[in-house]
Parts: sequence; C-alpha cells; structure tokens
Amino acid sequence: MTSLFDDNEAERRYKEYKSKDPFPEILPALLNSADIEDYVTITGMISPFYTEPKENFFKSASYGIMAKGSFIYWCENGKKYENILDDKNELILEKNSIVYVFLEPMFRIPDYIAIRFNLSIGHIHKGLLLGTGPLVDPGFKGKLLIPLHNLTNNIYTIRSKDILIWMEFTKVSNNTLWNSFKDQTNIENLDKQNRLGKYIPFPEDKNIISPNDYLYKANSGRPILSSIPSLFQKATNSAKEALNKVNLITYANIFGLIIAMIGAFFTIIYPTWQLVRETIKDEQKQLKTIEFLEKEVRSLKEELKNISKRLINNIEKSESQSKSLTPQDAKSNK
Repeated sequence: MTSLFDDNEAERRYKEYKSKDPFPEILPALLNSADIEDYVTITGMISPFYTEPKENFFKSASYGIMAKGSFIYWCENGKKYENILDDKNELILEKNSIVYVFLEPMFRIPDYIAIRFNLSIGHIHKGLLLGTGPLVDPGFKGKLLIPLHNLTNNIYTIRSKDILIWMEFTKVSNNTLWNSFKDQTNIENLDKQNRLGKYIPFPEDKNIISPNDYLYKANSGRPILSSIPSLFQKATNSAKEALNKVNLITYANIFGLIIAMIGAFFTIIYPTWQLVRETIKDEQKQLKTIEFLEKEVRSLKEELKNISKRLINNIEKSESQSKSLTPQDAKSNK
C-alpha cells in the first residue's frame, strides 16, 4: 500500500487550502466517497492517505483508518507498557482491559470540514467499545488517541492492516472566511446582513499533541486501568466473605440443632421410649400369663372331659347291672 503523497506534500496542500474551499460547488452535507477522496487529495487532510484497493478503504460515505500506530496501556501492577502496532507487532486486547491507540495518520482538517468516526462494526460485534467522542472539529491538526475497551472475557488480537475505525466527513455551512465563490463581494455583503454570530477557530494550542501529553492532561500521568477487573475482584471477595458468614451461620445452626435434638431426646424421646419399653414388657408378661392360663384351661377341659367319660361309663355299668338282677336278688339286696 502506497500513500498518494508524503507528509511534507500533505502539509503544503493543507496550508494552501486550510481556509480556502477548493470545491465551493459541493454543498454543505455529509460527503460521499468520491467527494471524500477529492477533498483529501487536494487539501492533504489525511497523511498517509491510502486509496487502493478502493473496496478496502472506502464505503459509500466513509473512509477506513487502519489500526497502525503506537499503543499504550497499564498492567494491573500499574506499570506502563508502550509499543508500535505495525506489520511485525500485534496488539493483544486482554479481557476487561483498556488500551490507548495513537493512530498512524496525521490529520490536518480544513476550516470547512468536520469529521466523525466510530469503531468498525466487526469489532463492535466482538464486544469492543470505542471510548471517545466521535467529533473532530474543523481546524484540528494532529493525531488521534483513542481508548479501546474490551468489555468481554475474550482475548482479541488487532493487526495493523485491520480497519479499526470508519470516518465520515461533513462539510459545514458556508462562511466568508473560506468561501471561494467568484462573486465574493456580493456574498460578503449578504453574509454581513443581520449576522451576529462569530466563527470560533480551533485552538492552536490543542494541535500536534503527543499521546503522553493527551494522557497526562487526562489523568496527570497516573495509570488508567479498566475498573472491571477490580470490581470483579471486589465482588468475588464480597461473595467469599458472605459465603464464609453463611457457613458460620450454617455451622452454628447445625450445632444448635444437634444440641436441641439431644435435649429433646433426653427430655421427651427417651422417657417416651422407656414408657413404651415398659409397656411392651408388661404386654409380654400379660401375654405369657394368658398363654399359661389358656394351657391350664385346656388341661382342665381335658380333665373334665375324662371325668365326664368315667361318670358316663359308671352310670352305664350301673344300669346294666340293674337290668341283669333276678327278683330274688333284688329282694335279697333289699
């Protein structure tokens, strides 16, 4: 991939067209891909500016910026780490982390153009978040430092040729400061009628800032880490403490239950068990007594039965003998 022009040529074109619109016939609006290419080519607003292959860098109304550039992040111990994302190095996005990417292109935005950008949709679908406001005002000159959040539990790899952000360009409303219509006198007179507003240019002291200057201004040079791991650790610790408390309460409840069960055993269950036991013993004794009595009754029944048989036999014998006696024997018996 080759840029249309080097940085020196981009600076020359920017100085020439910073406040002079080369295409006044293009009305203020969101620029399409053809207008984007023409404006960048003439004004040098992006350097390096890659155009081939077209389908890699252009959509209908946006231009893709690759992930090339330097990057900065802080480790959990607060140590700062810096490296270059190029053809030899990759950017590893750790889970629940934040990394600052200092994009490769130098932006020289004319006074009549404003740009917006957002993360590539493929990265958005992965759960990544571009943590910055997307508007870059007219007149900005410098590189963009963007914080990239990985809000997932996945580890992602960013390569230098990946399109990181898509940028759109909007031509702002006309102003006499950069209007290049032929009949400039009439336009200036028209603009001056009933106009109270004053154009505020981009502050020069906010241009050409290094990534460390950006970060120092943001947090006085202190480490900037994602809060998610620390919050997760706090939540884990809180959960462990709560679990320990629950375990202590559970153990205390179990111990109390055991004591209560022992107390109940000796105050209620044991006496009841003794009573049942004695009752069973009494019932067993009664059963044995009943069995003994039943045996005695059976024995008496047998004895009575035998006595009855003997009586019947004696009676029968007596009757038999009486029938066999003669009258004389009867008289003698008398």
